[in-house]
Amino acid sequence: MHDPPLGPDSEVRHGHEGLRAGLASVEESFDDLGFEAEEIYDAGDDVVVFVRMHGHGKASGVEVEVPVAHLWTMRDGKGVRIRVLDRDPAMEAAGLRE
Repeated sequence: MHDPPLGPDSEVRHGHEGLRAGLASVEESFDDLGFEAEEIYDAGDDVVVFVRMHGHGKASGVEVEVPVAHLWTMRDGKGVRIRVLDRDPAMEAAGLRE
């Protein structure tokens, strides 16, 4: 799992435990955290999912709604890598925009 490149603690996490740790890191900051898939684009071995993340900041209570893209690399029908990016860079990385 590749965290957003401009995130405060951006890092690359490995394996199932890495994915769990990445999700736990986000959950530590938000209450009522949710993710909604809005659009999905098939790019062969890659799949781009436009996601709307929403929740409330645990410290501030402020409502947060953030559009992001999850760029999944697939192998044998399973996700082997996920990169969290802004929408345009995700489309470019998947070869869907020039």
